[in-house]
Amino acid sequence: MSTRDDGSSSWASSIRAEHIRKKTMSKLAEFRNAASHPLEQNRLLFESLRDDTRRAHFYGELRRDGCPVLKFKSVMSNGGCGRSWPSEDVYFVSRADQVSKALKLGRVEPYAALDSGGRFMLALDDQPEQKDQHMRAMLALQYSPSQIEKTGREAVRLACIRPLKQRRFDVVDIAQQAALHFVQLLFGLDSKAHVALELAMQATYTKLSFQIVGRHFVSDSGLPPDSPQSLRIREELVNYVRLAAQPRATRRVGEPRRTVIERLHAPGGKSRDELVFVALGLMAGTIGNMTASVAIAIDHFFRRRRGRQWLIDIAIEAAQRKDMRKLEGMVDRALSWNPPAPFLARVARDANLRAALNVPDGAQLLLALGVDAGRALRFGGNWNDCAYPHRCVGQHLAWPLLVETIRQVLVLPGLSRVLDPATAQLHPLEKRWGAMCTKFPLQYQRDRRLNQQPLYIVLPIKEPVAENARALRLLTAAGAHIVEDALAKSDHVHFAWFELTEDNRHLVMCTVYDGDFDAYVEHFALDVPLFDKQFDFLDIPLPRPIKDHPKQFVEAIRRCHRAPLGDYFFSAYPLDTVADIYNAGGKRP
Repeated sequence: MSTRDDGSSSWASSIRAEHIRKKTMSKLAEFRNAASHPLEQNRLLFESLRDDTRRAHFYGELRRDGCPVLKFKSVMSNGGCGRSWPSEDVYFVSRADQVSKALKLGRVEPYAALDSGGRFMLALDDQPEQKDQHMRAMLALQYSPSQIEKTGREAVRLACIRPLKQRRFDVVDIAQQAALHFVQLLFGLDSKAHVALELAMQATYTKLSFQIVGRHFVSDSGLPPDSPQSLRIREELVNYVRLAAQPRATRRVGEPRRTVIERLHAPGGKSRDELVFVALGLMAGTIGNMTASVAIAIDHFFRRRRGRQWLIDIAIEAAQRKDMRKLEGMVDRALSWNPPAPFLARVARDANLRAALNVPDGAQLLLALGVDAGRALRFGGNWNDCAYPHRCVGQHLAWPLLVETIRQVLVLPGLSRVLDPATAQLHPLEKRWGAMCTKFPLQYQRDRRLNQQPLYIVLPIKEPVAENARALRLLTAAGAHIVEDALAKSDHVHFAWFELTEDNRHLVMCTVYDGDFDAYVEHFALDVPLFDKQFDFLDIPLPRPIKDHPKQFVEAIRRCHRAPLGDYFFSAYPLDTVADIYNAGGKRP
């Protein structure tokens, strides 16, 4: 039998070949092949930069290719100049010598669009003005190692109080809180400034990250426009900064004898208003970089091996032994691979810089610090090298704090990553635009630090509410002995009580207990028959008798449970169980 070739076979083969070619093509080759489709090219680059794993592969390809300068189109508006969109060229610079030259000679015009309005040294290209601010900042930040360690220890202690009340916590939250408390103490802000500082610095760092990298790939920062509330928060923080410059008789634990703000507001020199912007700028940089550094280093430990051993195990061992030299070395290597500020923005105006990069005058530069730059440039250049005018002046302050924060997290018992039930994958370190760390959930064995748990169950009462609320009062009074005996025999309940909320529309059950939620609730499903009668008056669908459906009872209670405000819960004896107290001589009821 003869067959006729209608071309379908060759067409299918070509499709398969194209699919295989795309799958095996490098991301760098894909980027170059999309040059005639600027938005597609922009998307491909953003996909490679925003995800740490993809970025590592992409950077490896760049290194193998000699770290060429990559030109791409930004999604920024062209400013209504009549050119087709997208039109703004951006040059992605990754080779160490070129990044170094850009940091030395590039202009910082992009930062002038931030709230500082060009008044903080990060946005100043005027060399005398910038050098003056830089010198004042360096003098104000000169503290002895012992003072920095003292302030850092207190900041970490304060930061861990709330997040570690729960089994699951967010590393980004702990790192941010540690940085906030550190700044408050070192700069001398009143403790009441914490909320204003947190809200204002989050907004500032988001705007900064957007201005550096986000604006080239997305249309807006996601922040709402300035509102009366946001302006009020900023003014409130400015007032706290001004207040911190005034003489005080007392100092908080960890606060230096002369704070940064007191040093900045020394007699002579700039006006107080001008130095307020210096203080706020230093705070934003410290908090943002500190938060990112902690999250990035711990994420690195969890995802990398040294031979057959996971880095996290090596780091935990070093933290437990307080081998700070080894731990510092591991953190240093982690941040060399993935700097806390992975990108910086510059504009090419200098002729020597333009010639080195082969870019036109006024070219927008996106500097990648994690490809080839290594340790020397990850904070914008060595902090004591004047050739880098916009180098980070506070990196020596943040280093002891971030290492101590990392150590405190690593020594938590049973530290592990969290599985996302929706994806069956481990929760990654989440970032915005590949630059700003936003979330990194971990978990630990909470019962080895805090054994008691609060339970606060809010249950709606059936209609007619008034009649059923009265029935619940009578039932609770009449059945108190049943509850009392069950609680006494349980050996894991410290305190318990019922109440009706003020509108008498809900029944509230409150207890403080030892151990696991599921085991605790299921115990009462099986052993306290009073609950069957209570649920006759509650608007909670639940099969009865409860003892025959303990799992459904547990889930119903879980849905009605209200966590403590801010997840905060205090215990004067965090590790003592009811059984421990009885064994120590406590009288059983």
